[in-house]
Amino acid sequence: MRTTGCSWALKGLGLLGLFAPEVAWAGCTEVHVGTSLADALGFGTTGDSAISISGSPNLCFEEGWVDPDLPDCLTLLPGSEVTISVIGGEDASSIALPGFRLEGGGSPKSSVNLTNVDIVGECYGAEEARLLVEGDHLVTLKNVTLAGGDDYGLFAKDGTINVSFSEGKQTTAFGDGFFGKPVVKLASGAAEYVQSYGALSNTRNASALVSYGATVSLYYVTFSGNQGGTDAGDGLGSKGGAVFVRDGVVNIIGGSFTKNDAAYGGAIWADSSAWLTLSGVAFLENVATNDGGAVAASGIDTLKVSDGTSFTGDTADIGGAIAINYGKLFVENASFTRTSATTSGGAVAVSYTTTLSKVADSTLEDIQGSYAFDVSGDTNRLDLVGLTSPNGLGSYGLLRVHTGGNVLMTDVTITGVDGGGAPTALAEYTGLIEVMGGRLDVADSVLCGFIADVKGQALVNMELPAGSVSIYGSTFMNLHGVTEGQGFIRVNSKQSVFLYNNTFVGALGGEQSAVFSQFAASLILFNNLFHQLATGVLIEASVGLEVMNNLYSDSVGEPVEYPSGSYSMDAKSFVKTDPLFVAAFDPTRCSVWPYLTEGSPADGVGMLYTKTGQGLGDESRIGAWDVLLEGDLAAVDTDEDKYSILYDCDDANADISPGAPEVAGNLLDDDCDGEVDEVIEDTGDTGLELGPDTDGDGVPDADDCAPDDDQLAEDCPSRFVYRGGRLDCATTSPADLSALGLLVVAFAGTRRRRPPGLV
Repeated sequence: MRTTGCSWALKGLGLLGLFAPEVAWAGCTEVHVGTSLADALGFGTTGDSAISISGSPNLCFEEGWVDPDLPDCLTLLPGSEVTISVIGGEDASSIALPGFRLEGGGSPKSSVNLTNVDIVGECYGAEEARLLVEGDHLVTLKNVTLAGGDDYGLFAKDGTINVSFSEGKQTTAFGDGFFGKPVVKLASGAAEYVQSYGALSNTRNASALVSYGATVSLYYVTFSGNQGGTDAGDGLGSKGGAVFVRDGVVNIIGGSFTKNDAAYGGAIWADSSAWLTLSGVAFLENVATNDGGAVAASGIDTLKVSDGTSFTGDTADIGGAIAINYGKLFVENASFTRTSATTSGGAVAVSYTTTLSKVADSTLEDIQGSYAFDVSGDTNRLDLVGLTSPNGLGSYGLLRVHTGGNVLMTDVTITGVDGGGAPTALAEYTGLIEVMGGRLDVADSVLCGFIADVKGQALVNMELPAGSVSIYGSTFMNLHGVTEGQGFIRVNSKQSVFLYNNTFVGALGGEQSAVFSQFAASLILFNNLFHQLATGVLIEASVGLEVMNNLYSDSVGEPVEYPSGSYSMDAKSFVKTDPLFVAAFDPTRCSVWPYLTEGSPADGVGMLYTKTGQGLGDESRIGAWDVLLEGDLAAVDTDEDKYSILYDCDDANADISPGAPEVAGNLLDDDCDGEVDEVIEDTGDTGLELGPDTDGDGVPDADDCAPDDDQLAEDCPSRFVYRGGRLDCATTSPADLSALGLLVVAFAGTRRRRPPGLV
């Protein structure tokens, strides 16, 4: 061996002998193939299973170096500083080395700095591990792997550990195939652990990483195929398929958890006063047989999820993605896709939160097995804010509140329509919202595009022995199949229910009511707009019922009692009139909301309800939607095609607007003129619409002997033939064709102008 570098250090003194006589201070001592580790350290051939060293050896090993008599462990005494790397830098092949033990109880600190090393040996102390840190020492590992086994990979009572992987080696397995013990265990709050990249995978009968009070930061680390943690010691089954946290702080940024499983917390379990933060983390197909398919938390300080964290295909009995009780939950900008729970909380299950919690600005798609959110116990309050379902919520409903749950839902837009615009049929005995005790407040939200369960479950079902419900400023539309006796909202409550400033619009067809009062001890309805329903309010039984100042369109029956009884007419209401929604509004779709237009009878006629002393209601309007005026800042152009919904017949599709060309054969009214698939004869700056063309063969239906077959446009006796929208040869004489051509030109200038619609 020889020393490289331009400066020299004094010889180090080993506990059992001298180190190599040439040790680098600003370089390293090269160790070539054929030199044993004992020789490199200055011990000669010892045959010992463990070597204790001190001093500051800095060794660079030649690629391909192997020691057939490798000891099991290198023990660093206090003050030692060991640096080992491989000649060739971070891209070099790794070499196999013994385990490392940094003894406790002494000072000054020791340090070990390893690069491109596979640690295959084991060290013995209070525990058995490949890397054993017993005191306040410093460990730096780069491109290092820990060989799998039935003991710990890294066990630390104290100290600072930094693990990283260089570019091109980001997915290298830091620990793979451990059994019965974690890859990493941080045994106390004195330890600090940081890892960037690398994978912890295929740990069995233990969580891959276990922390008892430590401070942990993980950046873009991959956890996959880990199965169950037995480190909890409470006899309740495995907890944390990949990560187990008790007390302390854990921050996870980026990275992924894939196909990990445990009884509780398929990917992560956190308890006691732990603080767990997840930022931009991807969870995929993790499984918990009990709670928390991805994450389960109990009694923690805070669980914070943000910055695009995604949950996809995670499953559990309770809380398909997240299950938390006795702690704070904050979720912002996360996505839940195809997460599933057998019993409750297809996405999130929350119980017994001690302080305010929140799920905000997140998306839900195809949530399976049960209501997306399940909130129970003496929950302080869970706020659901800005939630959307851009690709359809799924068939199992949005929210279940029971046994003391408390939810405030604001600015939530949940649609059931799929990519083709079809509504979602809800599963048996499932509504969209179910309140079985507790408190629910819904404000400024939209539920649209669902078909009710054929068993007759109401879309919003209130069965309230205790608690209260308020729904205001919200919209229920494009909802199908609710019988008149169930209603969009069913009330069976001994508690107070307030419904005000809401808009209820039924889908085309079906006997539906907006509100069905099966029994209400106190039901107050005012400032609501009812449109295209069989009945606005259906009353079976009510003790404290107040229905006032509502607007019933000409398609809605006035409040009725069923089956009998005496009910005082809603004398203050505006009945049998047109609400004047924007022209683009279609109650069978979820692409345009029912904004009002100028002159709407719902404008400026709201009322305040002051019996509660709270001044509830909005005096500016009835219903949930503002009036839109041309040129208003309130004008909406959702698809950004420069036409507002005052004129755009589909404000969710930029290819459809009053300024768009009609496309034959797509069965759409592309130019918003009320006609579908008309053929346009191009005559310059304007076009002549010649009628619908259902099969898209370029022939108007009126001149097509087979309007549903694009192969049979010709051979129509005494009919004109069109190709590409132009007249072509047929059985008609040339003279007749000439006459028709003049007619086409004559009509070319008569096509109506498009309405001004630019915003």
